[in-house]
Parts: sequence; C-alpha cells; structure tokens
Amino acid sequence: MKKPIIKLTVSFLLALLCLQCHALEIADLSLTPTQPCKTPPKAPPYKLLHKKYQTYSIPTNAPFDHTVDINGDGWCDWVSRPSELPYQSDMDEPPMEDFIFLGTPTGWRKFGNMKKFRSDTSGLNREGGWLSPDSSAFGFLDVHFIYANGNPVPYVVILAPLFDNRFPLRMEDIGVLQWNNTFDMLHDVNNEVKNTIIEFLRKQNCEPGKKYEEGFTLTDVICSKQ
Repeated sequence: MKKPIIKLTVSFLLALLCLQCHALEIADLSLTPTQPCKTPPKAPPYKLLHKKYQTYSIPTNAPFDHTVDINGDGWCDWVSRPSELPYQSDMDEPPMEDFIFLGTPTGWRKFGNMKKFRSDTSGLNREGGWLSPDSSAFGFLDVHFIYANGNPVPYVVILAPLFDNRFPLRMEDIGVLQWNNTFDMLHDVNNEVKNTIIEFLRKQNCEPGKKYEEGFTLTDVICSKQ
C-alpha cells in the first residue's frame, strides 16, 4: 500500500518554525549586553576618531563608546554618541561614516555595503528607513542601546529629528533601529517593537511625579508623555 503524500504549505512550515517565537515583551529587555565584546587588536587612526566640523552643536565626532557591539559579531565597535541637538549648517554636515567604525579580528573597518544596497531592490523596497554611511549624523543623537534576551545585536534608540530647527522634539522624532547584516547598516524596526522599546525606557528612566522638560533629550521626550 502506498503511503500518502503529505504536502506542507509555506504557511504551515513557517508556523512550525515559529512555535518558539513570541512577540517582544518588556520582560525580555535589558540595558546590559548578553555577553561582553572582545577588544580588536587595532583602533582606527586618531584623526578618524577626532574629526572636527564647522557646525554649531556637533564640532567633533569624539568621544566614542568602545564597549558596544552594534552588529553583534562579538567584536567591540567604535560608536559616537552625540547628545547635542542638531543645528542645520551650510558649512558642514557630518556623515554617519564618521560616527561608526566596526571592530574586526584584525582591527577595524567602515560599515555599509553600499554597492549591494544600490543594486539589491529588496533593501530599497523594505519598509522603514536605513542609516547608511552617507546619512546625516544629525539624525543620530542621544544614542541608547537596549538588549533582548539571547540576542547579541542591540536595539539602537536615537533622536532623529524629522525637521530641522523644530523644537521641542516629539515622539515621532524617536528612532529605533537594529543592524542588518545583508547591507551592513542600521535599519528601522517595526512599530510594534519600537513601542515596546520605548515603553521599556519609560519604565527605566521616568520618575513618577517628576516634571520633565519637553523634547530636548531622549528621556525628556519619553517621560514628558507618560
């Protein structure tokens, strides 16, 4: 007797794969990485870590945080974390390629696979924005790193003003991104994940009854809306 042929649909297979999956919850999140990163044997040259710009509020890309592994490969990266508010200048507009350098087993490298990004339509068609090497650093302010259980790749929370010279900043000016290995750069997470991350930060940083200024730091923006 012939055995019956079982045809598995794509949706059924995905369901099997996701039996262990669940939506991100606040209880899954932490300010502490799952494991410490390794220090690369060689750092970027001093002149790359101390570039100067003719802008009002971001005169240099220093100092850098060298304790975070932004792409989750196990090596500590160099990530600048400016906290000043943006100021549009005709004289200079710092690019993101000066604000993130990735650690490697041999030293360091710049981020972003722009050749693949420009030729692969899957990246251009994906919902959400990208923070590429040529993106403006004015959209990378007051950076925070949030970790989920078992995932070495952090969520990167930033102030990314939608409009120049509009203050106070608002909830829509908060960005939450995570590293995309295909294109070697940061990409927006979906709204459900973003809302969970923001609620986690609200519980971590907002003191009940305290009055917060409106919209000049990430904590101000989040806590003034509690």
